[in-house]
Amino acid sequence: MRPCAVSAPSFENVERAAQTSDRVTIDFIGKLDGVPFEGGASNNQTIVLGGGNMLADFEAAIVGMLAGETKSFDITFPESYHGKEIAGKQVTFTLTLNRVEQPIIPKSMPNL
Repeated sequence: MRPCAVSAPSFENVERAAQTSDRVTIDFIGKLDGVPFEGGASNNQTIVLGGGNMLADFEAAIVGMLAGETKSFDITFPESYHGKEIAGKQVTFTLTLNRVEQPIIPKSMPNL
């Protein structure tokens, strides 16, 4: 049996709206009743849309955005969310999309 090498996908910068499976770089701040909450902000955060690392509604709000665009949107956190301060509550995020990168699909590798 041959060992199987699995590597992380490569990405390339694109100038189009963000889509599911793209890697995006974002700045964001979340506010509960107009006040920033702990853990609710980040700069140059990189995520893969559809990867499940953020709440689905958060990722969905990024789909369709263009690099350089800023928008605000509301999300209601699940009651079961680990952060008790925001569990079950609606927060407002302001997000700037800095970069959109699409995955590079490798060509099939020949059998060795």
